[in-house]
Amino acid sequence: MAEPDEIPLETDVVVVGAGPAGATLGYLLAQRGRDVVVLERAPDVPFKIGESLLPAGIDLCHRMGLEATLRDHGFVPKLAAQFILPDGERGRFPFSDGLPDSSHGSLAYEVKRREFDTILVDHARSAGARVYFDTRVADLELHDGGARLDLADGRSISARFLVDATGQAHWVARKLGLARPIAGLGKAAIFAHFDGIPHGEGEQRGDIVVFWGETSWVWIIPFSDGTTSVGAVADPATLRAAGKTDQERFDTLCSLTEHHGVLLGERRALMPLERRADFSYECERLCGPRFALTGDASGFIDPIFSTGVFLAQQSAFLIADPLAAALDESRPLSDSEQAHYTATLRKGFERFRSMVQGSYDHGFVQRAVKLRRRRGMRAAFTSLLAGDVFDDDNPLITMGLLERGMHF
Repeated sequence: MAEPDEIPLETDVVVVGAGPAGATLGYLLAQRGRDVVVLERAPDVPFKIGESLLPAGIDLCHRMGLEATLRDHGFVPKLAAQFILPDGERGRFPFSDGLPDSSHGSLAYEVKRREFDTILVDHARSAGARVYFDTRVADLELHDGGARLDLADGRSISARFLVDATGQAHWVARKLGLARPIAGLGKAAIFAHFDGIPHGEGEQRGDIVVFWGETSWVWIIPFSDGTTSVGAVADPATLRAAGKTDQERFDTLCSLTEHHGVLLGERRALMPLERRADFSYECERLCGPRFALTGDASGFIDPIFSTGVFLAQQSAFLIADPLAAALDESRPLSDSEQAHYTATLRKGFERFRSMVQGSYDHGFVQRAVKLRRRRGMRAAFTSLLAGDVFDDDNPLITMGLLERGMHF
């Protein structure tokens, strides 16, 4: 691992954050021969939640040359998503049932993020990206020629471009005053890893299972070592009514029906509960002449559809070519490049947000489960679950159902 005292004082691109967005962009730029430095404040690849990947994201990993690495690592294959309603009705949506001309594959993985993120960091380094952990950025200055970052240890690093990949810390966005909360999505999540939770068998072994309720929902994500990630998501009023402590609230939300008990009744915690609150926000501007916001640093919606890692890597793919072209021509990002990056990434973000808000406000998940035997609707919904939100030909998009509150 590179030590902080080796950090160069000048580089083409400095990326703050070594998560999926930062590591992916580091790989893509380094592969193109650009000098890129990735700075991560944590001393090592940190524990993160967000372990259920999407087929569309796995396709991006394959484009990076990681197909064999992911296959051979031992991650449990994720072939479908399951939703269980309060009355026990269960809808299973195999990704292979998506639209026939969909661009995504039918395979994803359930991953422990530290392992997955380490694979991405190692891959970035293999292409020539310089990744430095335990390196805190104290301040920044954007100017016509690029950016200057002042490190906490007193040194400074200059770059022609700055990329924020700090995840939900959205450091640059906060510095520039670009972030704002998303109305109606002020949720909180309480989660941990557990033992003693039964996994599915056969092709269902790696399915993510979501218990969908009227005012809360619970995720169950199985790992290849037999352990499980479980999280409960609700609004503050629901949490307050569920108990006085996070443990009481979590236990209440994990035992709302007899169906919860079947899967979660014998769970044994492997770590203390963690909590994230008020995690939904968006940014009014995603890039400028000398900077770009990627992944969760550009906005975060909600964990219900496991969109975070996919949008992080997709944003890296979207900004890599414009950055490389601007470096080649010794210029800032053009107005058209900024507009295209913003419009494309925001399109995917807004469509996922419509799915989330439609689920909370208009019963989208319940309708999808109840109407799952309608082949056309099922295929369109499944493709969206797989991450195919950039497909303008999806019937749920062309018919305007996402924008009209998911009434179908």
